[in-house]
Amino acid sequence: MAGEGEVTGTMPVGGQTVELPRYGIFMPMEGFDDDLDSSVLYAEESCSLISEVRPAADVVTGLAADAEALGRAG
Repeated sequence: MAGEGEVTGTMPVGGQTVELPRYGIFMPMEGFDDDLDSSVLYAEESCSLISEVRPAADVVTGLAADAEALGRAG
């Protein structure tokens, strides 16, 4: 497979710097350095639940309003 074994970046793990290979199973975490576009990024089923793209401020405002309404009801 093209690119197999190619290193897409490095990140610190347990005090050491490890290489992340293309098509590897480990996703980049804090401290990752290099080509994020070529790294594995898990999304699974949650992607199919997205029906619209909204600004984060709108999402947080909606969550706060829902929580407040639940607090009043309960």
